This record gives sequence, structure tokens and C-alpha cells, in this order.
Amino acid sequence: MVVEFVNMETPQQRKVYIGNLSYNTTEEDLKEYVSRSVEPVSIELLYNYKGLPRGAAIAEFATPEDAEKVIGDLNEDTLEGRTTYLRPARPNPSSATDGDDSGKPFYNRFAANEKGTTVFFGNLPWSMAWQDLKDFARAAGPVIRADVPVGDQRRSKGYGTVVYETKEAADEAIETLNGKEVDGRVIEVRLDRPLSERMSESGSFAKKQPTRGSFRRPVHSSFASASGHGVPSNTIHVSNLPWQTTDTDLVDLFRTVGVVEQAEIQRFPDGRPSGSGLVKLLGNSMAAVAIESFNGYRYGGQDLVVTYARYPPPLERSS
Repeated sequence: MVVEFVNMETPQQRKVYIGNLSYNTTEEDLKEYVSRSVEPVSIELLYNYKGLPRGAAIAEFATPEDAEKVIGDLNEDTLEGRTTYLRPARPNPSSATDGDDSGKPFYNRFAANEKGTTVFFGNLPWSMAWQDLKDFARAAGPVIRADVPVGDQRRSKGYGTVVYETKEAADEAIETLNGKEVDGRVIEVRLDRPLSERMSESGSFAKKQPTRGSFRRPVHSSFASASGHGVPSNTIHVSNLPWQTTDTDLVDLFRTVGVVEQAEIQRFPDGRPSGSGLVKLLGNSMAAVAIESFNGYRYGGQDLVVTYARYPPPLERSS
């Protein structure tokens, strides 16, 4: 009897993940861009749990060969001033799948139907990928998945989440791994919670966050008038931010080095973002670490300028 092995093509082989897109990129923009190599069958922009753009998309092509050609032609190319990253799209994970993949975005900690218990790992070394985090976290018990989000140029954001199979394993991780040193950095390990819950406890205005592309006037007048290069304090001024940066983005960025009590993008009187913002940390020492870590850091294709906040002197009242 002769047994023939047939190469069964799957739809997944025809799909390509495209990352580091501008939040303003439309499906039509992306289709036109990708068609420089091969015309796609379909383009699907990816959104997070709030319905906001993730800066990524899935493109499907007629054949696996077309998908491979597009990756070869356009990976690390430029679209709208941003470096594009293309790779084969991974299947949508239904159970134990890891990493910053296209099938499941990085918001496991917000998912109501996520099995297991999610633990937050902060202050991770920049070199630690999701595989390394998973190996590190396994010391406390069986792990379902691990995620380390990455930013511009595929650099780790310095934090991640691990979903443990049981609450006991999660408790063990918090008990035994919190405070451990990895590559010179002391790791923070705690039970993960939704961002809105964390920020409401710290007195932040995160619940009032605008959606990307919407505008509002600053809530705090002192924040609105502040600039940089001030004296040491627990508040820092961040400039040269990409226009689409939100308050929540600032929280996510600076929570990697300390506890963020408040963060806000500064805006012009007409509501447009000014490309700068203020971040208030728990103490002066955390602000100093934030400046050391992020001044000159490349974020969204731009080099950040991070200094202590400076407030204008109060106006003298005339008698």
C-alpha cells in the first residue's frame, strides 16, 4: 500500500501580522501600502478590549507564497513615518499560548473569561522576553501563559503578566518571587487588577480617559501650566511624545519604574495634544529613577525628554 503525504494548506499560512502601525492608519491606507508587494485578499485592523486601535493588523493573501513575499518585501519598511514589523500570524490561542501574538492582544488581565489567576511582574530587565518570563515564573507553579508587551523597535516595556493555573500558584509567586533580583533589577510581583481599579484607588482620573482621537481640556490647571527642567520633586515633565499618546499610555510607560499616582497629557487651549505630559510618582526617588531610565528613551519613534516638572510662580495679587 502506498501512503501519500499531502501538504494541507491552512488559512493561517496565508495570514500576516503587521505591527507598529500608526493609530491613525486606516484599512485603505494599509491595503494600498501592502499592495506595493502583493494585493491582499483582506485587511483587518486589530483593536483592544476598549475598541481602541492596537497599532496592528492582520492581512490575508491568496497563497502562503504571497504571504512570505510580503514579509520579505515589507518587514522593517516604513509606513507613515513608522517602522513596520511583519511576521506570520499566529493562531488565535484558545488555551496555553504565549507571547505578544496577533491572535490575542496584550490585555489578558482585563479578560473576564480568562482561566487561572493573573499576576503582574514589574521592573523586568529590558532583555526579558515572554519566554524568559514564563521560565522565571514557573518556579512558583504551572503557568498557562506569559506576556511581555513590546513597544517601538520591538523593545520590551519592562513589565508583563503571567496567568497561573491555580490561585495557590499565583500566591506562591507573589510570596517567593517578589523582590527577587534578575540582571540587577528587583522584580515587583503582585496580583494583577484592571487598570481602572488600580487608578481609582490611587486617586487618579483614569476613569475619565478620553478615547484616542478625542479631545478635552486639562483637568488640572497646575499640570496644564507646568514645564520641564525644574527642581527635584515627585513629578516629572515628559516632552517630545507622539501626538497619539494618552494618559493611560503614560501610566503604562512609567509604572515600569515606580508607582504612578497621576498622569496627564498636556493640551493646547483648543484641546489638541501638545506632545508633552506630567507624571506624578509616589516619591522623589521614583521620579529620579524615571528620569534616569527614560530621558532619551525612544518611544513611538521619538526620543523622550524627561526632567523634573517646573511650575510657574503664583501671580501676585494687587492690593
